[in-house]
Amino acid sequence: MNTDTLKIIGNSSQDFSNSINLLNVLISALTLLLAYVAFKVSRYIAKNHLKTKQVDLVCELIECLNNSSIKVGFATFNKDGHSFTGAGFLFNIFELGNYDKIPDGLNIKYEDEVVLFKSNSNQILNIKKYINNPLTPKRIADELLRFYNRNAFHIDTTDSNYIFKNFVLIETGILGENIIFNDALIKNKSQIIESNLEVFLSWKHLKESSKHLKIIIEKWLKENNIKENNIREDFKNHG
Repeated sequence: MNTDTLKIIGNSSQDFSNSINLLNVLISALTLLLAYVAFKVSRYIAKNHLKTKQVDLVCELIECLNNSSIKVGFATFNKDGHSFTGAGFLFNIFELGNYDKIPDGLNIKYEDEVVLFKSNSNQILNIKKYINNPLTPKRIADELLRFYNRNAFHIDTTDSNYIFKNFVLIETGILGENIIFNDALIKNKSQIIESNLEVFLSWKHLKESSKHLKIIIEKWLKENNIKENNIREDFKNHG
């Protein structure tokens, strides 16, 4: 075998070795690419799954708020006890935000009056599980917190320092635990409870806060490509 033949064989072997090395590099690169694509796809699927669960949760919350039952009465307190000058109709929370559309003269008259609870209620909404759920969008959870009582007090209407002459009385039948701080101080519990939340400082505050809650939820839905919703503010329970 002459020298030229040996050179050809040597060059062929080197070319084959280089081809094998290149093929290995390409296989490694392809493996990494496929692993990256698989990772991105799995993240996309997981993200979509969580987003679907989040949308389902917000829809469940809307159903809960649509079905909320809040009895509203406009009251005047006198020495014989508080007397109701309003009929005490039932509304959901979104309808409270739309209350100005009702031709009710007491609505405007009582705008600056405090909102109090009847003794069988210390929460306006049953929303604790949504506030605590990690999938609830934070801005919605923050808005719900504005309605969630943590401190409330029985009012002793026999006290000479009792100050509320006119007030809006709401009743929901929802009693949260560890909310009333002065139970032991009231032997004969009064029929009304006061909250220290800003939304209950006045009837106007409550209406505006209810309206803002609807705006926050609708904005989140639109950001997640849900252009139409069934938030009810049409006074379906009004009668």
